[in-house]
Amino acid sequence: MKKKHTSTMWGIILIGIAVILVLSQLGLLGNLKVGLWTLLLTAVFVITFIQSIFNLSFSGILFSIAFLCILYDEYLGITALTPWTVLVAALLGSIGLSMIFHPKRHSHPFHHFSHMDFNESESFSEVIDEANGDTIECKNSFGACIKYINSENFTKGYVNTSFGGTKLFFDNACIHEEYAELNIHGSFCGIELFVPKTWTVTSQVDTILAGITEKNPKIHVDGGSRLLLTGDLKFAGIEIIYV
Repeated sequence: MKKKHTSTMWGIILIGIAVILVLSQLGLLGNLKVGLWTLLLTAVFVITFIQSIFNLSFSGILFSIAFLCILYDEYLGITALTPWTVLVAALLGSIGLSMIFHPKRHSHPFHHFSHMDFNESESFSEVIDEANGDTIECKNSFGACIKYINSENFTKGYVNTSFGGTKLFFDNACIHEEYAELNIHGSFCGIELFVPKTWTVTSQVDTILAGITEKNPKIHVDGGSRLLLTGDLKFAGIEIIYV
């Protein structure tokens, strides 16, 4: 969504929070007693949910719902499901949906985003970018980011994603060293890696309630390019898709 629409939405929600807070403290909402911080967090997750719908970010949608359920579990009568059940359900749902639905690559994916910096992506934004250097860096929070790596000699990459979705396309990248390293730090997110079928991907990622899956058969080539995954995942998932 455009920044103007996001600002308008934030303005409306903040006004609504002020009204609900006053009515709650005056006892005009019955047994519903909501604190200021709960309302502020509600605003964040509602905005994230709406933005994730526009950006088609499954992880953003499902985790926003999960955290709203945690905030209001007593009012909803679902305390038996919070927090871990709803968080794991959101994680599995994000991974499952990302495995079923994959965005098609366009010839000029960054045409409408030419003034946006992928490495300084704002919350609730979608950024599409290309990289040609040997080293790449991707940072993404509460958003959907897509990056196409066209490096002639990719050696190392850094990915830091939380509460969002990140897609990296390596099908136009080359590895000339013994291996290239992709250091990933992800929490409450979904990360998709599109790599050539001739590559061998090895994982040394530490996981906590997270998973790494592969899709499409690989073509094993002796002496072929090798991509080493390092870092850590918490309540997140990585899907490796061979293209």
